[in-house]
Amino acid sequence: MTWEIIAGFIALTGFIGTIAGVCVKVVVPLTRSIVTLNENVKNLCAKFSLFDEDNTRSHRRLWEHNEKQDACLESYGRRLHDLDGK
Repeated sequence: MTWEIIAGFIALTGFIGTIAGVCVKVVVPLTRSIVTLNENVKNLCAKFSLFDEDNTRSHRRLWEHNEKQDACLESYGRRLHDLDGK
């Protein structure tokens, strides 16, 4: 081997090492950010699931109360109708 080939090989190895270092500096934080985002999305999905269950229970209570009020108003309407003699 001649010195030019060895120098070229060292230069090529250094260039590949530099490119690999730059890629690692870019890929590692990006991977860390993606993992963090995935965890946050999973947590949000769990919270929305709980919110949906709570919302369903709340609406059920409101509708039950509404039905009780409808029955009460219907009863008052019948009493007024009977009192008016119509």
